Amino acid sequence: MAREHGRGQRGHGRAGSDVELDLREHAGADKASAYHAVPASGRGRGVLVLDESGALGDFGRDVCDRLARAGFAALAPDLPVGGAARARIDAAVRQLLDDQATDGPRIGALGFEEGAMRLIEAASDLRRIGCIVAFGVAAPLAEDAEPAAGSLPSVPLLLLLGDRDERVEEARRLERSLTACHLQLLAGAGAGFMNPARADRHDATAAASAWDAALAFLEASL
Repeated sequence: MAREHGRGQRGHGRAGSDVELDLREHAGADKASAYHAVPASGRGRGVLVLDESGALGDFGRDVCDRLARAGFAALAPDLPVGGAARARIDAAVRQLLDDQATDGPRIGALGFEEGAMRLIEAASDLRRIGCIVAFGVAAPLAEDAEPAAGSLPSVPLLLLLGDRDERVEEARRLERSLTACHLQLLAGAGAGFMNPARADRHDATAAASAWDAALAFLEASL
């Protein structure tokens, strides 16, 4: 079960609290923080959230709060930027599933930009993730190459990209490689369109459409 981090206070009108990840099963792993938000009812299906750079920021906390308002129990771990993150992702999945606020035997997962790439790379081994939503990124592929099937998740995967994103063709190749993958392109949007703090990239119309699609996908898949 998630332990509250420090005072565990809910600040700035947030629905959740900062918590500490339990990394005891990972020898040599450092301590790590996360953010945990639950619905007003106290219970909901679980959703793992990976922030844009992997490191937990206000955007990741905002996403967890929005998921909680939609009836989900959400957990966003703080991942090392550019470093090994697998132990923390494993710990976050286990902790979310073990938490008394989480319903069901499997969880969904949302990843944004770099967080989406890390999620796709790790998901082939994370058997208790039931579905994935990736915002604005596809698995990195060599030009004209198809990804190896064993390196990709076998669960339903929704890719949400702006049609001006430079990785659209990579996303199309990923979609062709998976039977349970659907690519949805948002007109006029580029990379980073979901984050309102990125004024140069945020697209409110595309973000609203993508969020609705993500919630519908989670509801149908979990």
